[in-house]
Amino acid sequence: MVRRQAVATRFLGDIEMEDAIRQGCIEMCQEFHTTTLKLSNRFLAELERHNYVTPTSYLEMINTFKLLLGNKREQVTKVTNLLSSPSFCCCVTVD
Repeated sequence: MVRRQAVATRFLGDIEMEDAIRQGCIEMCQEFHTTTLKLSNRFLAELERHNYVTPTSYLEMINTFKLLLGNKREQVTKVTNLLSSPSFCCCVTVD
């Protein structure tokens, strides 16, 4: 658990966000990984099928989170710039 927290802290440390939000993201990543491990064990017990959860898959999940966060931030920035530009006209008529 401590190692997963250290890894998440290191990999999410370069993202610009408030410390409280970063801590929440670290806890979320840990919870996802822990839950996946538990479900993989259940999957093995019930269906006798292996699903491997490795340290590499934990890193891939964190990197995917970073990628998705970056993409969403870009989308929000584009929409914000569009809506705040002088060329954007929102005309509302009231009868």
